[in-house]
Amino acid sequence: PTLLVQGQADSLFNLNEATATYRALKSQGTTAKMIWQAWGHSGGQVPGELDLSTGDLESSYVGRRILDWFGRYLRHDENTATGPEFAYYRDWESGYGTAASVPATSRTMYLSGDGSLVDSRAEVAPGSRGYTNWLLPTSHSESSLAGLIGLSDPAPYDTKGTYLGWTSAPLDEPVDVVGAPKATLKVVSPQAERVQNSGDAADKLVLFAKVYDVAPDGTRTLVNRLVAPVRVPDVTRPFTVELPGVVHRYEAGHRLQFVIAGSDTAYFGNRGVKPVTVVSAPQDTGVLELPVVR
Repeated sequence: PTLLVQGQADSLFNLNEATATYRALKSQGTTAKMIWQAWGHSGGQVPGELDLSTGDLESSYVGRRILDWFGRYLRHDENTATGPEFAYYRDWESGYGTAASVPATSRTMYLSGDGSLVDSRAEVAPGSRGYTNWLLPTSHSESSLAGLIGLSDPAPYDTKGTYLGWTSAPLDEPVDVVGAPKATLKVVSPQAERVQNSGDAADKLVLFAKVYDVAPDGTRTLVNRLVAPVRVPDVTRPFTVELPGVVHRYEAGHRLQFVIAGSDTAYFGNRGVKPVTVVSAPQDTGVLELPVVR
């Protein structure tokens, strides 16, 4: 029996890793439950969460869940309850949310040719937009090394002309995302197409997908600084990207912005300059799927 505890603020092992393990265990009949706590390898600890340095398991939700799990499966106390199937820390309400399973994607948004992120295909404007990567990184998500050597980590950024973004209208009501968003899109890149079948994985087109929370004043927040590095398998065909899992409330009045960038300082990027174009039409456009809870 396995109790998985994974941190939301973790760019080393994100929530998708724990989810994959959980699903693999369940598929073979192993008893398993999962908790997503706030803190991970990238920090993010909040007051009242499990602190292993104190040895006090009883003072936190996660600690009590661990004790109950050991009580049930090590002491074999049949009367010890082991808690909900899935629990996740949420910073917009006190305590943990719970569910019978990891939420599935339930809201679909479409990438419009004018740079909008819209709720229906009918709203998609025809058009094409593009970017060109540089040989040096022009986007930044996070630098774990900065904290280790006592430096401040600059806020995430993207350099104009080296990324594409699609931005929603201001939200009428809060949107709570719990889980891993998915994006399906197709890109055009003749330079990448010419070399992608060379047999060298480094010749594949590389891009970086992420979702920002854009406040009414224009301030952008990259939730837990998480980004999905993608080696595009074939630029002539649509492909699907699973972004890192998050637990985040996009408040009313805020906007969602889906971004693909040509590089990121936390990763090795493209070998060579490979311009990218994305074409949109109402019946043929990229989609962003969000796991929304209500």
